Amino acid sequence: MLRPSAWVGLTRRSAHIVADVSDLCQKMAIINDGTLLLMGEPSRAIAALAGKIWKKTVDKSEVEHHQQRFQVLSTRLFSGKTLLRIYSTEQPDVQSQPAEADLEDVYFWTLKRRSPDAARAVASSQPN
Repeated sequence: MLRPSAWVGLTRRSAHIVADVSDLCQKMAIINDGTLLLMGEPSRAIAALAGKIWKKTVDKSEVEHHQQRFQVLSTRLFSGKTLLRIYSTEQPDVQSQPAEADLEDVYFWTLKRRSPDAARAVASSQPN
């Protein structure tokens, strides 16, 4: 059970927990291998990514190419294709559309930005 004052660890596979953190908790922390990577208010962490998250739908065969060209935060299947969420201060390419940042983006961006090992693990473990 989540309480507003509780420390909460985020897990990548539990999207409903991420939503609960945004809705219920005033403070949160992202910890990787015992290292505190981020602590603060969920709304402020999300606001820091405003205007920097993009989405793009590609064929599965194009995912690796996009991961090499862009900072792909996450991938998921959507209508038989792969939906990419990309971090960029500018539009990555003409097919990329702006997306509203969420706490899941904060989580992946924090892991990739703060930990090279975590970035590789996140990129290699995402379902395509």
